[in-house]
Parts: sequence; structure tokens; C-alpha cells
Amino acid sequence: MGLIFDKPEYIFRPLQLWRRLIRTRPPVVKEQILRLPWGHELAVQINETIGHSLWHLGIYDLAVSEALWRLTETGETVADIGANVGYVTSLLAKKAGREGQVWAFEPHPLLFARLQKNVQGWPKGSCAEVHCYPKAVSDVTGRDELMIPKDFAANTGTAFLRGADNQAPTVDKVAVELTTLKNTCETLGLIPSVIKIDTEGNEAKVLAGAAPLLAQGKVRDIIFEDHGTYPTPAMQELLRHGYTLFRVQKNFLGPSLENPVLQPAKGNWEPVSYLATRDGVRAQNKMRPRGWQVLAARG
Repeated sequence: MGLIFDKPEYIFRPLQLWRRLIRTRPPVVKEQILRLPWGHELAVQINETIGHSLWHLGIYDLAVSEALWRLTETGETVADIGANVGYVTSLLAKKAGREGQVWAFEPHPLLFARLQKNVQGWPKGSCAEVHCYPKAVSDVTGRDELMIPKDFAANTGTAFLRGADNQAPTVDKVAVELTTLKNTCETLGLIPSVIKIDTEGNEAKVLAGAAPLLAQGKVRDIIFEDHGTYPTPAMQELLRHGYTLFRVQKNFLGPSLENPVLQPAKGNWEPVSYLATRDGVRAQNKMRPRGWQVLAARG
């Protein structure tokens, strides 16, 4: 029971603790519609990594979720690059509010269909307008192949572009369309203030495709997953454009921003993610209050 009562996901959201205690075994039907803390419903596969976390904890990657919740302002345009079925898209849509916009990019056809279906189920008028794109974001436009690793069914967030910095063994591939963030911004006439990137090794190319925007400081905050050792190519690209880097840390009483050079303690199952920001003082002030605002959100 100690493994339950030492988790902020339960202590700061008692309703989820009650759900966990009565869910002694997973249901036979693996697709379940779950209600997120901020009120949106999300259809997930509970035998897959994101769905499994949402089924048990009610949230996925608490530290990153909290950072995105605190950094995003009402009315902003934000981007979810590597949207999967729409968990982060939902969070951003709720926090940006009805005056905001969310761009959700997901190249895998099956996941994109699930993303679209989830987005269509969210209440209109109470969250940001969401635009879904069946494309992979990189440093060029055109076509490429999305490589499917052997454990994809258990973790649908593991597919990666053929040219990405990823050596995982693969069993299949899917042809996908490429775009760049610069091209999207020029087409839509907007620039996102906050970007989340999770592209399994293609982060540096995503950033290279946004180089003019980064150089001008147009994008304020970028949250990205990175499995490499400091300074990775993605980090070097951001530092070159004047961004300040932090590692996003999960603590029991709330998130913190740590020195990116220092690696987290071993045994942490959650992905290692970083914040690149044009306003380090603002970011640190946003992260300073204790507690988990995202767990207390209301729909």
C-alpha cells in the first residue's frame, strides 16, 4: 500500500485514490473512456503505456503535465508535436481556453484517427480550438517513413522517423507526410507561445525546422523529451538560439526546474523531459508554488 500512498497523483486527488482502490483488476474491454482531471474525456487503450497510467493514476507524466499547465496562458496558441491520442492536446486546449488555439501533429494513421475522435468529443466553447494534422514535424517538407518498433502495441509513443536518432529494432514502417513548424506558422499566420515535442529522437530536426522562429525568440517555452546526455543536438540547437535550459523534475510536493547537466536519480520510470525558455525568471516563478494545480483542475 505504500506504493499507493506515496504518490502525489493519489494524495493530491483523493478521488483517483478511491478509483485505484476499487479497480482490483483491469476490465476485459481494453478501450476505456476516462475523464481527465480538467473534465475532458479521452478514449485510451489501458494495456498501452499512456492508457495504463491514466487508468491507474488519472494522469500521465505528472511533472510535464504540470509544467505545461502552469506555463500556458489563456488565449495563447500552442503546439503538441507527437500528439498520440490527444492527452497533452486536451490539457493544452483546456488551459489555453476558448480564445486559444492548439495545433496537434500525429503522423501515425491509427493514432491520428483516435486523436480526431477524442478531439471531437470535447465540449465546444469551453476550450481552445484544436487543429489536427496527420503529419510528422521535421526540418524539411516532403515524405518519409515512420518506423514501427516491436513493442509499439504496448507503447504507441515509440514510433520514430527513419532519420531520427533512434536505434530501436523495428518490425514495420508507414509512409508519412513531413512538414516544418516554420511552414505551418507561415500558412496559419500564427506562432505558438508554447510547444511540446515528443518525437523519439527527431527533436533536433523539429527545432531546426523552426530555426527562424527560435532565432527571433518568437516561441517562449518548449517542453521536450530527450533520452540523451547533456548537451544533446536538440539542446545545442536551443542554446545556440539563446534559450535557457532546465530539466523538469517531479517531487512529491510539486514540480521543480533543475540543472539540465544533472541526471535524475535512477529508477525513475517516467521519461526525462526538459524546458527551454526565453524567460527563465517567469518559468521559475511559475514553478515555485507548491502543490499540483493540474490535479486540482475542474472541468
